[in-house]
Amino acid sequence: MEAREVRGADSYGYQTLREFYEVTFSRDLPREPWAVTAHRALRKVLGFDLAHLWTNRMQLRRSDVVVTHTEFEFIGVLVLLRLFRDRRRKVLCQAVWLWDRWPYLLPLQRLAYRHLMNRALVLTTHSHENVVVCRDVVPSVPAVVVPFGIQPLPPIAVAVDHADHARPRVLSAGNDKDRDWDVLARAAARTPLDLRVRSSSRVARASLDEVDASVRPSIDVDEFLDDLSWCDVVVVPLSSNRHASGVTVALEALSVGRPVVVADTGGLRDYFGDAVQYYDVGDAASLVASIRAALVAGPSVVGRHCPHAHLKSRGLRSEDYARRHMVLIESLLSGRGVPAQVSEFVPPCISTVER
Repeated sequence: MEAREVRGADSYGYQTLREFYEVTFSRDLPREPWAVTAHRALRKVLGFDLAHLWTNRMQLRRSDVVVTHTEFEFIGVLVLLRLFRDRRRKVLCQAVWLWDRWPYLLPLQRLAYRHLMNRALVLTTHSHENVVVCRDVVPSVPAVVVPFGIQPLPPIAVAVDHADHARPRVLSAGNDKDRDWDVLARAAARTPLDLRVRSSSRVARASLDEVDASVRPSIDVDEFLDDLSWCDVVVVPLSSNRHASGVTVALEALSVGRPVVVADTGGLRDYFGDAVQYYDVGDAASLVASIRAALVAGPSVVGRHCPHAHLKSRGLRSEDYARRHMVLIESLLSGRGVPAQVSEFVPPCISTVER
């Protein structure tokens, strides 16, 4: 098969597609501070970044397939293609937050988005909870779960034994609006914790103001690795959501063998099975119990000796994520429909793709 050119909005493993395609990533032009502020305001009003897409319009029109990373990209891409009266370009439309926000959109927005999405080659999400909504809203377009994947972190120093210090060392990180910092604060008020929070969210700082916690942004990967080496357990506190919020931090922690506690929401059980401890959303007592259980269990035997094992066995590395897209692209363009392996939590088998 002749290689097609694929253009993506970001490089979450998509560079792996260069094994099979000519790939170009969209780019931002340098902007003055006032222009950045104006563009952010316009994006908030429109629901996509018009300036970014206009900057990349020629690359868009030279591509055969466009792979988008969130609804902020694909809504804009679909708008531009409609303005250009271009029906040749194939667009893989991946939504992250859209289906959680859907009930709160204005009726006119929902109508416009639904009309645009009917132009998509396929609609993808990161969780089965989201894909159910997606299929209900846009039944005319194939919708499929594409499990997310990360680049595993490098090894960290041997972790200390939590029995060697007075209070359990708990690390929590993330800027997602679905982080539930209030439940973490209430848990810290219930039991002594040595708590580090790495977030630039003002909500995090305000929620944890009354408890003994170190709250500041994470500067870089090296600092985050130091935090992971320091902690006994990583906690991902979440409010109810459908889009697998927190999956990146939890996967990163598992990739270096740290025990993890996550809220039981967003389809995360599909990603982690029994590799993590779960707590009930919004329940501080449940969170405390899960932290204690994680401390008792520690990393699994497999996790201690091969921290990347969970990611490898369930196909949750960035290269797996990209290859799922390749399998999906080839299958849909050849008219074979959506292959089941795209949504299975095992490494995708690209040898089954006819080229």
